[in-house]
Amino acid sequence: MKIGILEAGQNNAKMDPRHPQYATMFTSMFAAISAPLSCTAIAVKDGIFPESVDTFDGYLITGSACGVYDDEPWINQLIFFVREAHAQKIPLMGICFGHQLLAHALGGWAEKSEKGWGVGERTVDIKTHAHWMHGDKNTVTLIYFHQDQVTKLPPEATCIAGDTFCPNAIFAIDDTVFSVQGHPEFSADYSRDLLTVLTPKVGDEQTKTALASLNNTTDDSVVADWIQAFFCRPARYKPRHKQ
Repeated sequence: MKIGILEAGQNNAKMDPRHPQYATMFTSMFAAISAPLSCTAIAVKDGIFPESVDTFDGYLITGSACGVYDDEPWINQLIFFVREAHAQKIPLMGICFGHQLLAHALGGWAEKSEKGWGVGERTVDIKTHAHWMHGDKNTVTLIYFHQDQVTKLPPEATCIAGDTFCPNAIFAIDDTVFSVQGHPEFSADYSRDLLTVLTPKVGDEQTKTALASLNNTTDDSVVADWIQAFFCRPARYKPRHKQ
């Protein structure tokens, strides 16, 4: 299955250059579970978009330092692209900024949270299971790195998981949208470097707490499996990409 990874951001320039960029993180994540996905990076942050929404079988929108409310031409274009893809029932997956943009584009709302930064590992409660979510887990633990949150879900969305800090941590819309605030693609090593770079913004005490949390075990591979199952579910949708 051909997946377009819509890169909405890139690594902070102050980080160690050894770290992979966003699309490479996702490609490596899928390779680690032998997911049958062929991924292509498209730098939407640079105004580059697929020729049409049916160029790929599905799309994954990455994180970004931007907010969905920023007045950037590429963000507005991405919102229209998402709406067109959703109207054609093309599978859409969002991570962090992508999660917020999907909500924002499809009738919900995302904004800077009054609760402040959500950084480090966080465990949220699973409220319901979509049929592509294998297993019977009651909680899911991921690395989080965000200030913005989805504060209102789209009308047709179902809240999959959340907690008091981030109530809408995971949501889905029918079989066509799967959206996650956390970062299954982030390693602890990458997160430590990012936290160190952004300590002046996050704050010393919160950074210290977040760094300590990175010693725990996350459910990255579980969520990666959910994502590949979401994209590769039994052929309800025929491949749409152009030969």
